[in-house]
Amino acid sequence: MTSEMKRRETRAFGLRGSLTALFVLASAALFTGCGGGGGGACGPGAIQVSWDFTAGSSGCFAGDQVTVRVDDNSMLADFDCATGTGIASGVEGGITHTVDLTLFDSGGAVVAGPSPVESVTVPCGSTVSAGIYDFTD
Repeated sequence: MTSEMKRRETRAFGLRGSLTALFVLASAALFTGCGGGGGGACGPGAIQVSWDFTAGSSGCFAGDQVTVRVDDNSMLADFDCATGTGIASGVEGGITHTVDLTLFDSGGAVVAGPSPVESVTVPCGSTVSAGIYDFTD
């Protein structure tokens, strides 16, 4: 084998080796993260909450809001009481959070709640329901 042939072979292997290494690194980056075993954090999720009122309850008045508290005030999300539902988004996925609800009137006074604390495991990049809370008088 001539020295010219050896140099060509080395250059060809070098290019192939570089492309192979690039493919391996790109594949590893693609599969790292949520459930990929790479130890990376998964994408944020969301918690859907809903509420209603028992028979005979006055329900919502104009300006009332429901505040959803995630993990003891690490996240507060406010929703118009009349909607009966809300989604707290941007919640860290892949772990369990605590959630409770409080009903406030238009002046900021507590009308009902806080609700009992619920534990909710938020899947990576998805929305999970925390159920329906029934506010009572």
